Amino acid sequence: METISLAIGVFGILIALYQGFEKKKLTNFVRSQSWYIYTLANVATAEVQTSLRKYKDHSSAHIDIELLESLSKSDAFSQSVFNETIRQIQLSEPTFNLQRIIYWQNMGKINKDHTPIFLKLIPTEHPSKIAIWWHDLKSKKNKPQIPQQKPEIK
Repeated sequence: METISLAIGVFGILIALYQGFEKKKLTNFVRSQSWYIYTLANVATAEVQTSLRKYKDHSSAHIDIELLESLSKSDAFSQSVFNETIRQIQLSEPTFNLQRIIYWQNMGKINKDHTPIFLKLIPTEHPSKIAIWWHDLKSKKNKPQIPQQKPEIK
């Protein structure tokens, strides 16, 4: 009976190790895929914007409204996909903060023009209700009191 329990325990540990390795591979794959899709979305967005600009420049005298609307919608959709890829990077990277974004920018992994989009996704710490209450209490205590004078009626 003890041998069976020992075998089950060892088997459980082996499965846990295997799952840990598989999780690490999957995490790396998702991160890699997020950056690849970011690159593709960046290229697609640039191409749609170039097409839209070229159409406006070459057809300024007689613009086809339906074609212009279609190109404009394509631009909006491609920008949405592009922004979503940045959110996927935020979710897949182990650290997503200002230092990391600057590092990616310096490496050339992200364009300097895209940095503000990345910065918008930096998670912010939300203070607890007790911290807010304590801050309010301290600010009221340290706030200079201005005497209230009643206006004189003449």
